[in-house]
Amino acid sequence: MTRSALAWHVAYQQSLATPQAAIAVTSPADMTIKAQQTLGQAAKLLAPAQLELATRAEDKAGFSTTLLAARSDSDGSALLKIGDRHHAAAQQLASAIPGSDPRKAVYSAQPLLDHPVTMRDPANGVEAPTAAVVEANCSRFLLEAFQGFARNTTKSHKSASQQGKDGSTSKSAPAQTVRQEQLSALTTFSALATAHLYTALEQGYPANDDLLLAPAGSSQE
Repeated sequence: MTRSALAWHVAYQQSLATPQAAIAVTSPADMTIKAQQTLGQAAKLLAPAQLELATRAEDKAGFSTTLLAARSDSDGSALLKIGDRHHAAAQQLASAIPGSDPRKAVYSAQPLLDHPVTMRDPANGVEAPTAAVVEANCSRFLLEAFQGFARNTTKSHKSASQQGKDGSTSKSAPAQTVRQEQLSALTTFSALATAHLYTALEQGYPANDDLLLAPAGSSQE
């Protein structure tokens, strides 16, 4: 994912510098909006714990970005739109949770108030624009939430492929439909997490594999 993110970053910057270029590069906003079109249905396939983690990640990012928008002197409008998309994703994810809503609405604001412009990323210690750190960590928490589903989907798909090679695969339409739904959901989840990572890069996060691949921090407070 990070290799594609870095490749996108280079291509996107080139497209901004040369808008007449023939190659069109999808913006993070458009990618997020497209992923959200299928997020509600995809979310129904996640386990409750995965859903709760992803929901809190989006909700906290929405809270953080909206707070930064209110304190920004230059790009408040753009940050507010990003915050709205995070909150919309959190709502879609929360709607699929069978139990209580895990969203807190209000989270710890002191780190953002103390460092509204740049801050150290708790995942790796690098100094980066605060809004970019918010996006990078949201992406990391989403990947953590989705990785169990991704492993199970990959195993299921490989098992079905192997059965096909052995000539013993079931041609059951329901089974094929389930596999297709799983792969479609995986595409949606990957696109959403990647879009947030692209946003972080667009906002000035260092384009470095080791930094981007750092595990998510431990707090969603």
